[in-house]
Formats: sequence, C-alpha cells, structure tokens
Amino acid sequence: MTDNCPFFGAATSLTNHPTPIPNTSFFNSFDGCTFDIRNDGTQPMLILGFASFFTPAVTQNVKVWYTTTATTNVGVQTNPAAWTLLGTAQIQGTNSTNFAGMESDIPVGGLVLQPGESKGIYIETEAAFAMRYTNGSFTATDGTLTVLSNGFAGAANFGNTFASRAFVGTVTYQTAVDPTPVQIAGLPSGAEFPIGTTTNCFVGTDAAGNTASCCFTVTVNEYANPIQSLVCNDLVQVSVDENCQAVIGADQVLEGGPYGCYDDYIVELDKTLPFGNGPWVPAVVGPADIGKTYQVRVTDPDTGNKCWGNIKIEDKLPPVLDCQPYSLYCNTSTVPCQGEGPVFSSADPVQFPAAIFPHGGGAITVAGNTLPGGFFFDLRNDGPEDIQIFGYEVRFGTSTFGAVSSPQLVNTYYTTSATTYNGNQANAGAWTSSGSASVTVAGPNSEFSFFTLPAPFILGAGQTKGIYLHGVNASLVYNSGGNSSAAPITVGQLTLTPGLATQNEFTTSALTPRTPNVVIHFALPGDGLPCLPNGLELNVNTFATVVAATM
Repeated sequence: MTDNCPFFGAATSLTNHPTPIPNTSFFNSFDGCTFDIRNDGTQPMLILGFASFFTPAVTQNVKVWYTTTATTNVGVQTNPAAWTLLGTAQIQGTNSTNFAGMESDIPVGGLVLQPGESKGIYIETEAAFAMRYTNGSFTATDGTLTVLSNGFAGAANFGNTFASRAFVGTVTYQTAVDPTPVQIAGLPSGAEFPIGTTTNCFVGTDAAGNTASCCFTVTVNEYANPIQSLVCNDLVQVSVDENCQAVIGADQVLEGGPYGCYDDYIVELDKTLPFGNGPWVPAVVGPADIGKTYQVRVTDPDTGNKCWGNIKIEDKLPPVLDCQPYSLYCNTSTVPCQGEGPVFSSADPVQFPAAIFPHGGGAITVAGNTLPGGFFFDLRNDGPEDIQIFGYEVRFGTSTFGAVSSPQLVNTYYTTSATTYNGNQANAGAWTSSGSASVTVAGPNSEFSFFTLPAPFILGAGQTKGIYLHGVNASLVYNSGGNSSAAPITVGQLTLTPGLATQNEFTTSALTPRTPNVVIHFALPGDGLPCLPNGLELNVNTFATVVAATM
C-alpha cells in the first residue's frame, strides 16, 4: 500500500531541559535561540511544532526558520541566506522567573527530516519579546529524534551572537509508519484455500481519510481427470518422526492414478486381529505401534470406492547424542559435585579510585544527597580466569549536605548486548539487572556501605562490561572536576574506566567524566567439582562397553 503522502504515526514529544534546570534568569532581551535537530530513526520524520519559555505575558509573533544551505546552525547564525522560513505563529508569553512554569506552544511545523538528516533551527522573537534559554550545551535524545543544544542567542535577528546558549523547550514530531490495509472479505493470512475460487478484498485509508480498495481471487483446481478406481500398495513401510509419531496420508498408500487431491481421501487402520473386519481407526501411529504390521484402507468419500493394503511401522531415525563441551578448572577435586558451574572463593576487594576525597572536597553527588542519582563505568577482568562479581561498596553523601536515612535502595545493572556503557546510557535493552539491593547506610560521613548483589554475574577473563549503579532515593558519591579523569584505572586484575553520572535512570542527560567511588567485591574459582550436565560423573563410564564379536 502506497500513497503520494507519507503515513505518519502518533505524535511524540522530546523535551530538552538541562538537569537540574537552572533557576538563574537568562532573558537579556535576546531575540531567540538556535539549535540543531537530527533524525536518528529509520523512517522519515515530520516536525509538528515546538514549545519554549517566553516573556513578558503578552501575545507576540514568533518565527521559526530552518537551514537549507547547511545541516547545522553552527557557523550560519548571521547568514540569513542559509535559512528558510518554516512559519510564523502568535505566542502568549508568561512572566515566569524560572523554567518551572508552563511552556508556550509554537504551532509551526511541516518540516520533514529523512533518516540521518540534520537541520539547524532558529526560533526568532520580536524585539520586545524575549525567549528563555540557558548557558551551556547539552543533548536530548529518545533514540529517534536528537536535539543538539549547540546554538547561540542573538540580540538582533541574524545579528551578533552569543555562544554557547542552549535551547530549553520541546520538539513534537511524527515518524512515518507502514500503513496496514483492512481485509473486508475472503480468508485471513495463513488459511487454507478450498477447491474452487475465493475472493479476498482489502481497503486502505490514508491520513487524510481517502480510501481505496482492491480484490484478488485465488482459484484451487483439483488434479485434472482423476480416475474413479483406487489401487493400494500391497505393503507400505512408514517410519515415525523424531517424536515417534506419524500420520499416514493417502499419497503414501495409493499407487497408479492420477488421483484427486490426496487430502480428500480417508485413510484408516485395522490394528486388531483378524485384520480386515475392523474396527477401523484413524491412521495415526505412535511409539506403541513401532515394529507392528496393520491393514490399511483408503476410501474415496465421493464415490465410496475403497482399496486395501498392509502397512509396517518402523523407527529408522538413530538416536542423537548432543555432547556439549564442558570446562573444568585444573584445581578441581574429585569429591562429589557442589553445584552447577565452578565453585568460587572470595578474593580481596578492590577500591576505585585509590584516593577517596571527602564529600564536598572533590567528591560530590549528582543532584543532592536525598535525590536519586548514580553512575556508569566500564569494568575489565585482566586476569587469566573468570571471576564472579558478587557485591559492591558505595558512598552516600555526608550529613553536612543532607542526612541520608537507612536503608537505601540501589538498582544494579551490567551490559549484556554491549561491552561498554558508552552509547548505551539511555538504552535499557542493552542491560541486565543484577538486582535491587537494600543497603544499610554505613554512617553520616560518607563512609563506604557494602551490599551483596541479589544476582551475582560472571566477568570472563579479558572481558569488559558496562556497570550501572543507581541510588533510587539517595544519590551515590563520585569524584568530579580535577579529581576525576576519563583515563582507565588498574588495580590488580581489574581495570575501571570512569564514565558519567546521571540523576534519572537510563537518561542521556548526564555529567562526564566522573569517577565512581566504589569497591568491587569479586570471587576467584576455587576448589570443588561442579556438577556435570545430565547427571554425568567425572571418570565414570556412562555407556556400557560393547565388545565386537569375532568370527
């Protein structure tokens, strides 16, 4: 189904706010702000409109421009020839002194972005109408649309500019979807068409309410000129399948022909001696029938004609041995098994970084002690054997910045579809939970608080995983500024690569680089024999030895 206009799905909004939203006013009577938008999806995208904060509380005209000779606002802020007017709308401003108020809608849309395409956007106000923005540069994305607040604010339209200024607001869009026609007659997909002619009809409706319909026919013919008599094979051998079952069809029993559709004939078995006088049962066999011979008959229901033969049930499929490789450690003993998988023994925990700064003196929380917050980082096993990560120690903020009560809930994750946190901060599907732990806060001065993982996991030799620890109600402490670095830290057989801090779970609104204050508790393979699969035992011959006969 196609149309001259794309089919677009439901409207989606992406809000581009810094976290936390600053309360400082940045009006400066500026005439708007520039930024970039990018389609990261696989389908065309229709921009429906925008929203932002304006002052004073009057109605004024706002214009929305987009770049045509460039794919970004950067470098063309003062070049009107690089921009095309998308539309103009009257906007009702507010007198809000921070970003806590309601945004004002800018109902200007109609811009279509192809997959991977970027455009610079300029929201321009009248001289006496100021658009609120904030300092800095940050990015918001939902995986389909990305808003890059890498722009500028201007004191005059396409005039002198001030960097770096970030758009604070919302972009609303729709993505193209595949239309689904509605079937109004005929058989559904996957149905068997009977002999004869069947007509299927469909109707399609586009976004404007226009409709169109089409029909097609499916004709099923019988075999040409089938004979009326039936001839059965004297003896048919049938093998059961991998489930030790078989359904016998007329095509397996009849010979000669041509016949009609084999599904039209009735196939029955007589399993009770003496054969030939019934009872006749459906031609379905199972394990109890293997090795037996029955009488079979085929009946044409249209004419009542029949033929008889014999059928032998066999099992010709050999057994399948699935011998999976299984690894044992060289230091395992021969004592009875102690559970699935290798047996681990706790090793000395490792602290990152080695120098822990006091809270407020180089170590901070993402948004205050009693607000949620956590951090991402990568962890690599540099050792020669697998290890088990079974616990962490984290720091909650010192009571100087707000008392943290006990217990606190910490959500823990590790990557499964990726080897790093980087690029997967907002992709919850890339992570596996290692459990939500209830943590007893060690003390009021940001001491390390230990907790055991509800679901320990294996970090293979040479393997790297992204790690994410998030305090649900109280932020975790990390190093920042000059006390934080993106450089990997190696202690013993573990290497930690610092990542970023974030207030809300799985969001790209983050601070980086940040070094987590964390202690890793892990275990090394120790003595003890793991259980082998299928109840096998070490050094025990499960299959009897067969000695070939000699002549």
